Amino acid sequence: AADRGTGPEQTRTLVITVDDEDNVAASLVRGSGTTLDALNPLFAARVLQGMDEVTVREDSASARVLRTTVAVIVGSTGADPRASLRDLGVGFVVLEQSEAAGDFLSGRIDAVPGLTAVGDTDSGQLWRVVPETLDDGTEDQGDRTARVRVVDAEGQTETVIPSGAIAAQGAVSAGEDGRSLVLAEEADSGWRATLDGRQLDPVSVGWQQAFDLPAEGGTVDISYVSPYQPWAEAVQALVLVLTVLLAIPIPTRPQFVRPHGGRRPQPASRRRPRYESDRPSADDRETIDDDDHQPVTSGRSSM
Repeated sequence: AADRGTGPEQTRTLVITVDDEDNVAASLVRGSGTTLDALNPLFAARVLQGMDEVTVREDSASARVLRTTVAVIVGSTGADPRASLRDLGVGFVVLEQSEAAGDFLSGRIDAVPGLTAVGDTDSGQLWRVVPETLDDGTEDQGDRTARVRVVDAEGQTETVIPSGAIAAQGAVSAGEDGRSLVLAEEADSGWRATLDGRQLDPVSVGWQQAFDLPAEGGTVDISYVSPYQPWAEAVQALVLVLTVLLAIPIPTRPQFVRPHGGRRPQPASRRRPRYESDRPSADDRETIDDDDHQPVTSGRSSM
């Protein structure tokens, strides 16, 4: 299960846990035990209480499918859950229960159509989801499950696209019209798909994200763009511009300190009198001029 979960199919494992009080909890995991609760909020916090009533905290479309599927498996209804497990990308089912819990639930799972017991593992009892058997005794390849599939107009799987945890890329052969590229993910506007660089139009396939695939073949690329990415890139660009502007040295202009009024100070004797009465007379001017021409002494007089 872990090998297929980390391989190109990226199949998931449905883990059903039973406690000492026979309460049932379920979670989807991928790879070697990485829960989808930490990778995809669409599959977060699914808690199943009791054997009859199934409740989840997030009632999205995929959550309702998971809720119904687990109820079919543990309720021994006789219904076939393979179509829902395929849409969820589930390839294996694991039952974890305490020693005090009875084996009644494992017996019920043994009777579920499409589940074949593999045996006991370190994680618990393991079942594999098997496709329907054709008249020649072989498994119906059109019923295969994977995270990313090319589906024909009849809903049968044509091929599986190699996938990672988020992105996927692979070659698609030419086929008939009406094909779709279907992801085992909840529909979201952030998903993008291209065929040889051309954008593919999203289409509605129940709760799943899907894209309209033309008849011609090519290379498919799938990615996810967060709705917050454009805003984050804009903020990063703004921070970069501000950083560059702050790093540019700004020249400073020399500052001149002038007295009040913007004029150079003048000696008191040369200032223009404010009033005519303050103007010195002719005799006073002569005395001032004589004083201006007196030699400057050192302050010592000869004795």
